[in-house]
Amino acid sequence: EAIDGSLARLQTDHVHTLLLHWPDRYVPSLFGYAVASSDGEPTTHQGYVDTNDYGVNTPVEEQVHVLAKLVAAGKTKYVGLSNETAYGITAFDAVAPSEASIAVVSNAYSLLNRTVATHGVLEACKRCGVLHHGYSPLANGRLGDGKEDIADRDDDVILDPEDVARYDIERKPNAKRALAAYARLARESGMRLPQMALRFALSRGACDSVVIGPRDEHELRELCRWHDEGALPADVLLEIDRVNDRYPSPCP
Repeated sequence: EAIDGSLARLQTDHVHTLLLHWPDRYVPSLFGYAVASSDGEPTTHQGYVDTNDYGVNTPVEEQVHVLAKLVAAGKTKYVGLSNETAYGITAFDAVAPSEASIAVVSNAYSLLNRTVATHGVLEACKRCGVLHHGYSPLANGRLGDGKEDIADRDDDVILDPEDVARYDIERKPNAKRALAAYARLARESGMRLPQMALRFALSRGACDSVVIGPRDEHELRELCRWHDEGALPADVLLEIDRVNDRYPSPCP
């Protein structure tokens, strides 16, 4: 029913890839929701909490069965997952038939959020033969440089910490420090911050592709030009790692 509505709005009879946007089960805090710590300072809870809800969500096997039916009906060519964990990727991969195997996973990846590399997601993708398409490579505009022609900015989202606690920089001091350090590094390297951020996302094989949000043709051309510049030089990547060592993934 949902995909039929989407196809009608898109005025087409099929889509190239259909993603399940969110796991239909409890998952650890993927978006870094801030909670108060014992000293009153905001912190981020990322650990797994056993909610004992294993019997109340749609089983993976049932979801895979529906995805396979959509592929068989010609409504989508490929299927994938979004905002998934390493466990979720391997669980789907274990039961998906070859005609509806998981083709792609789309999780956030940027200078401010490298958790897919440290939480097993990239390993699961590589081992299962699944592509990884990183979204928000500019961290919802936080990695923009304030110029009007920067793509991937959505101020309505950025300014609503209730919806996007992940990028609530004001409540994450290390995010502010990391942002300042990356901006300084970009200047010293002769690049704009979003240029460095996009090229970082395309370095080291972490992302097979990135999901961007250009608002017009000019921004699209600019992002494509940065994409064509390729991976960052090794010395710049080394300095980025040094910043991340000091402020690891401050916007998980």
